[in-house]
Formats: sequence, structure tokens, C-alpha cells
Amino acid sequence: MKNIFRFVLIVSFTFNLIACGRVGSLIPYEGYVPTFDTIDTNNFNKDDLEKLSDSDLIFKAIDLGLYNKIVFSGDDALDPDIPSYKKDLGNREELIKILLEAIEGNKVTPE
Repeated sequence: MKNIFRFVLIVSFTFNLIACGRVGSLIPYEGYVPTFDTIDTNNFNKDDLEKLSDSDLIFKAIDLGLYNKIVFSGDDALDPDIPSYKKDLGNREELIKILLEAIEGNKVTPE
């Protein structure tokens, strides 16, 4: 019984090593755009916010309680069946400025 257990253990360990080797890199670095969690909220600038997608900016504005400053554009702007994070921003530059002012001016404390 011990031999069977050892055999199963060795075979499963081998299969795990083979499977992990085929996965490749778990963090893609080519074309990587950082999410807001990877940006140092104590030390960021306008360029960092401009790298974020529309959905990340929407989430950050909602996190900071600035949901009334978000303006949507496009055909889906008034569609209630589409979640807000999937919609296009109509005031991207203005929202970036508002987020910078809110955090830099200590109006809202970052997480």
C-alpha cells in the first residue's frame, strides 16, 4: 500500500510540474496597463490616470464617492441594462482632473 501511495504521489507531482511549465508567464508584461491597485495612490500623476481604462476610472470615481461627476456617451449611455463600467466615458479628461483634485487636495482620502 505504501508503494502505491508513493507511486501516485510521484506521478501527480510530475504531472503538476509539467502542467505548470506549460502555463507560461502568469503576469503578462507586454502591453500591460496597470489597474488602479498597482498605482501608488500617494504618488501618482495625470499620466498614471490616463493609462487607466474607462471602466477603471469609473470604478475609482465611484470608490471616491464622485459618481455624480461621471458622464456617459455613446448609444449605450441611457441603457439601464448595461452596467456603468461597460459604458464609454463622455468626460474622461474632466473626470481625470476631478480625481486628481479630490486626492491631491485631500478632499477624499485614498484607500
